[in-house]
Amino acid sequence: MLKVTYSEELRRDPGLSSIATSASEALKQILSKWPHQVEAKWEFSGSDRGRLLLALSDEFGESRTVLDLKSLADSSILESRLRRLWDMVLGNRSDKQMEKLLEVGN
Repeated sequence: MLKVTYSEELRRDPGLSSIATSASEALKQILSKWPHQVEAKWEFSGSDRGRLLLALSDEFGESRTVLDLKSLADSSILESRLRRLWDMVLGNRSDKQMEKLLEVGN
C-alpha cells in the first residue's frame, strides 16, 4: 500500500504537481504487490523549482532521491530511478530486520 503526500508548495504549482502525480502512479505500479505500508512524500528540492525531492519510507526507515525534470519526463529514466529508490528502502528494511534477528539470537 502506498500513501502519497505532496507539499503545499508543490500542490500550488499545477505543472509540477501533475508531473509528481504521474510519477506516483509509476511508483504505485512498482509497489503494486507489496503488502506493507509505504509512504511517499514529494516536495521541492531546496530553492530549485526544477528539481523534486522524493522521500520513500516504511516502518524501518526512509530513503530519498532528487529528480530533475528530465528524469521525471523520461519514463525509462524515471522507472529506473524509482526502482533504485525502492531498492534502497528494501535494503534498509533488510538491514533492520537482520539487526533484530541478531538481537534475539544473543
